[in-house]
Parts: sequence; structure tokens; C-alpha cells
Amino acid sequence: MRHLLIIIILLLLALAGGALLAMPVFSLLQLFFHISPGKVIPPVISITGFLLLILWLRQQRLLNRTTLGYAAGRHKLRQLGAGFLAGILIMVILAAALVLLGIHRLEPDLRLDPVAGLRLMSAALVTGMVVALVEETLYRGALLGGLLARVTPVSAILFSSVLYAAVHFLKFNPGPDVHMNWYSGLALLPSAFHRLGDPGIVDAFLTYLAFGILLALARLHSGALYLSLGLHAGAVFALRLVNKTTDYVPGNAHAWMVNDQNHTLGLLAFLWLSVCLVIYRRMARA
Repeated sequence: MRHLLIIIILLLLALAGGALLAMPVFSLLQLFFHISPGKVIPPVISITGFLLLILWLRQQRLLNRTTLGYAAGRHKLRQLGAGFLAGILIMVILAAALVLLGIHRLEPDLRLDPVAGLRLMSAALVTGMVVALVEETLYRGALLGGLLARVTPVSAILFSSVLYAAVHFLKFNPGPDVHMNWYSGLALLPSAFHRLGDPGIVDAFLTYLAFGILLALARLHSGALYLSLGLHAGAVFALRLVNKTTDYVPGNAHAWMVNDQNHTLGLLAFLWLSVCLVIYRRMARA
């Protein structure tokens, strides 16, 4: 319990410190790019949190490749590849169910252009790899790896997965007419949590939670991050392709099975990922 409390304190420090540091970073980036402060604050907070976790791991004498999930092994590429294919399969089955139920439909203007298709797949692959590398290193690497050494596996998996799900709903939206100054990031923190109190996100939150638990179990049972890295990258890669090639059908009879704002996540996705969790648990025990 003491270690979970320390992590919560570090999380609060990361939120406050990252929000303050984000404004100088935003001012610097504005010299080269047209960018919204809402796009700068979350990654700066994540980096701040990661650095604080590294300091905690070092203080606990846990800072090593094994804790971070990057231990050497002979099956790294096999785990990456298997995870990537599994992530694609999970999303393809979900996308097929959405189309068969009439919730989604194929993009009416979809053109089978080989060059455009290659560009789309390349962009989706890069996105999947970057998102997986960043989020797995932080949530299933430093955070989960450290917690597994100090608390029970159930507590470590639940805590890291709830946090992983929650951060997807933090939104920093200063508005176009708001004057930004050195403390603006800190001033935006209270409103950033507004969506977490919205009952309309429950189904989407549960989807992220189930996916986080699946990734955490992959890390726990494989002993490293490579399987969860591949799984995460494959799912994001497939999700990007699904979002570009299908449309939501407004007013469909099964609209209640998806979230009002994100029409891929929701009850159907949560139930499917729950099935995947059961399947993976049985496979891991076999």
C-alpha cells in the first residue's frame, strides 16, 4: 500500500510539474511549428512522469532492463511478431463485427489505389510502433515493472491499467482566445479531468481498461515487453486502417453497442476484449 501511495504522489507531481514545464516547451515549439498547447501538455506530463518513475526505481534499486521489460532473450522477435499479428487479428474481428451489425460500413469513396494504400499502411505502421513504444515503456515497463516488485501482481496490474485507461480522457482545451502564460498549463489541470466525471465515457473507459489488463498480462506472463509491444502496435496499426476505411452509420439499430463519441470503442469492444482476456489466460496456463 505504501508503494502505491508513493506512485500516486509521483503522479500528482508529474501532473503539476509537467503542466508547468509544458508552457516553456510550447513557447519553444511555437517558433518552428503551429501547434496547440493542448497537444504539448500531455506528452510533457508523460515524460515528467516517466523521469520521476526512473528516479523512484533507482531509489528502490530496481532500475534495470528486466524491470523496464527490455531484458535480453532469444525470443524477442518471435514475441514481437506474434503480438503484432494478434493485435491485428483482435481489431479485424472487432471491425468485422461492427460492419456485420450495421454499426460501421465500408467507406463509400474508398479507392483501391496501391500507392495511397501503401502510404496509409506506412503511416499506420509508424503510428502503431511509436504509440506502442512510448506507452508500453511507461505503463507496462517502468510503472508495472516497478510495482510488480513491490506489490501483488493483481494490485500492480489493476493500478497500472486504471491509470492507462484514465489518461486517455484527460483533455487540455484552452480555447482559441485564451492568453497563454507560464502557469496556464497548471490552470488548465482542473478542466482536464472534466471528462472523467462524464457517465458517457464508461463504456470507452472499460474498453481501455480491458486492453490495458490484456497488455499487462502479456508483460507478466512473457517476462518482458516484447509481446505487449507487438500486441499494442498491431492493434493501433489495424485501428488506424479501420478508421480510414470504414464509416459510422448514424441511427443504426445497434448504436448502443459503441460509445457516443468514439464509434469503435464501447460495450461491444469491451466484451470482445474480455473474451480475449479469458482466451489468453487459458493459453498462458496451458
